[in-house]
Formats: sequence, C-alpha cells, structure tokens
Amino acid sequence: MNEYRKILLGELSRLGILELGEFQLKHNEKNPQAAKSIFKVNLRIREHGGPLTPSAVKAIAEEMYLLIRGEKIRFDRISGIPQAGEPFAEELSRLSGKPLLRLRKEDSKEGRKIVSVLGNDFYAGQTVLLIDDVLTQGYSKEEAIIVIRNAGLIISDLVVVVDREQGGYEFLKGIGCNEHRLFSILEVLSRNLAIGRISREKMEEIMAQIRAEKRIH
Repeated sequence: MNEYRKILLGELSRLGILELGEFQLKHNEKNPQAAKSIFKVNLRIREHGGPLTPSAVKAIAEEMYLLIRGEKIRFDRISGIPQAGEPFAEELSRLSGKPLLRLRKEDSKEGRKIVSVLGNDFYAGQTVLLIDDVLTQGYSKEEAIIVIRNAGLIISDLVVVVDREQGGYEFLKGIGCNEHRLFSILEVLSRNLAIGRISREKMEEIMAQIRAEKRIH
C-alpha cells in the first residue's frame, strides 16, 4: 500500500466506515439461515445513509483511477452497481472520459436485484469496467455481470474499495472477472485497531466470522 493510500484509509476510518452491530448482507437473502454479519463496511454517501463526504468520494475515485491506469485495465464504458458503486463510477467517468452505463435494480421476492441495463446508447462488443464499494461473496456482482453480458457487452474487470475476503475474489475469477481492490478487510481492521476504534478482541472476532463464512467454490 502506497503512502497516499495509507493516508486515505486513515481518513476513511476516522469517518466511520467500519460499523459494528448486526447486519443483513446480500448472502443472507440467498441463505436466510446464515448468521448476520457482526460488522459492516459502509462506503455510501451521506444522502444514502453512509459517512462519505463528496471529497471522500473524489479521493477514493482518484485512487481507483491510479489503480486502473497502473494495471492497464482497458474499457469502453464504466458501470457502478446501484446505489453504493454509482458515486465512484460517476467520478471515474469524469476522470477517464469514458461514458457511464447505468444498471436498474428492482424489488423481488429475494430482495433487491439488478435486472437490466438502462438506455440503448451502447453497442454489442463494448467492454465494461464494473465499480462497487465492497466485495463480500460476489452475489450482487454476479447479477450485474450476467445482465451486462446478456446485453452483448464484455466484462472482465471489477474495481472495489474494500474486499471483505469472503470468497468473492475466487468466485468472480471463476466466471471470468478479475477483481482489483484498494483495501483488504485486514487492512481496514488493522487501521481501525491502530486508531482505537476497535479492540484486538473485536478484530479477532470479526476475522473468525470472515473465515467461517467464506464462500466455497
């Protein structure tokens, strides 16, 4: 992790992106018997119930753009998973000059689900870079990838802010999509421990749950 990224993680940690409690995640919709998560990484903007300021979104997007350029990821369109990934995608569209491809979510019996690509100002064969805030087990990413590919578009790369390291990376690789991340959950937890926002015991409890609930492929 470079020095600027360390500073950014410190700023995000002080904003309160790590929340403790009891949270239902996407995989709970797939498996209602699964235990709720004892932590959440909240990277939503304030209008949508998160701690992120416009300047924090901009700083994250700028670091994402450096990552994208450094890893030479090629793409024609950029798409953020609604709603959490969209602010980063909008900033990255501005930075890269690449147009946005928007996705539509609808309520279903299984919860909110990505169902289609919005608009028709794209053509088959274009490459899409997918953006989101957090990767857990990959369920919402899989929904987006299926929808984008069914529209005749190509998608082989995803960029996220934080990887919770619960099997999403391995699952996405298995369906032909490479994940690129700014931070691992271990880095997030370690920074929160260092600034006194969590105890060593809580960090170990979180890591135990992560290991126990990793998606197996």
